[in-house]
Amino acid sequence: MKYIVIFLIGFVTWNAYSKQNEALDASASITSHATFKKIKIVKTNNAAYFTVNPKNYIAEFQPKYLRKLKSYIEHRGFKLKGSSEKEIVTNSMAWVTQQWKHNGDNEPPKNFKALDILKNVHKEKMQYRCVEYGLVLSEILQAYGFNTRQLALRANDVAYGGFGKGHVAMEVFLNDLDKWVFLDPQFGAYFTLGDKMLNYHEIFVEKKDGKFDNVKIHFMMPLKNPNQDEADYRKFLQLYFGHIVLGGKKNELRMGLKLENDNDIITFQGMPVGPVIYTKSKEEFYPSLNRVSIALDFKKKIDNFQKLAEKLKIKSNEDYLNNMKEFSAFPDFNVNLYSNMIEFSYFEYRFSNSSKWKKISGKHLNWLAINSNNRLEARAINTFGRPGPITYIEMTYK
Repeated sequence: MKYIVIFLIGFVTWNAYSKQNEALDASASITSHATFKKIKIVKTNNAAYFTVNPKNYIAEFQPKYLRKLKSYIEHRGFKLKGSSEKEIVTNSMAWVTQQWKHNGDNEPPKNFKALDILKNVHKEKMQYRCVEYGLVLSEILQAYGFNTRQLALRANDVAYGGFGKGHVAMEVFLNDLDKWVFLDPQFGAYFTLGDKMLNYHEIFVEKKDGKFDNVKIHFMMPLKNPNQDEADYRKFLQLYFGHIVLGGKKNELRMGLKLENDNDIITFQGMPVGPVIYTKSKEEFYPSLNRVSIALDFKKKIDNFQKLAEKLKIKSNEDYLNNMKEFSAFPDFNVNLYSNMIEFSYFEYRFSNSSKWKKISGKHLNWLAINSNNRLEARAINTFGRPGPITYIEMTYK
């Protein structure tokens, strides 16, 4: 679903057009008002991203706490490794996977965060569940500016099927890929199909189509018995394609995505759970985050077209078309930027594939798109210095 959020409002008078010509550099080569050019957007990924509220999809940022967590793990030898976000998050997962051995019976206090868990692991040699692997990796990546969320994976018979019907992992939004990807830090595993990293719904689709074996599982830690260990993990994961639920506090409203089980499930292994609203829409469950929406507004517009039409003696559609060169829109824009980035800091932009990004003071810039081919790119930067995906508009004027 792509729909352009562009405010192309009104028309430009010939007088305004002439004034714009006078202000242009001679290199613009605008000759006379008889030259009639059309403005056309030929390619864009611009959309109403700003309508998505990221707070509904990601773990809450707590910057003061995250700075403490970052200081602690770096003191313990943690370093970001990798030239791409994929490498950074998978190498970070490898570090978390090595911190303790899984213990499915040790549930920490409800108020424990990653810092509490890691201190217990390092000082008391404590071991924790899959839930804590997902929590720790989620908060560590948050400390470096990533949007993350814990993901509860549920079996088809999770409602009353006994114990062992749930598993917890996590997903992270990668800005440079503009997508969510699934990570299972208990096993140090991530998934690809060809060169594409997968989220959990994409893994489910392959499984539903009988192509689960085509999905490649990458383990960040060496396996003792690679073939058997991978086969065992595939068998384990296939238990948990009933539905998935976003992580959150016990009584907070959460979103669930239906997979194999089409029912709304309100119990977990016979026990009550907090409120969940289910959807079958993968687009709703996997929104694009940290995006910029671009709205274009012409600087010069017609104040009173009726008077202009009388002056030009426009009485028919043919007259209108024949005179269009006198009032056609001129591509001098006020550009308004919007973002759905949490922890937003500032915008950057660049024109026509320039390699240099320019910082904007505020949320507005000017764009004089008078070349035959024009391109505007914009992105948002968060308070951690991490840039979001690029939004672009390619426009012709000829």
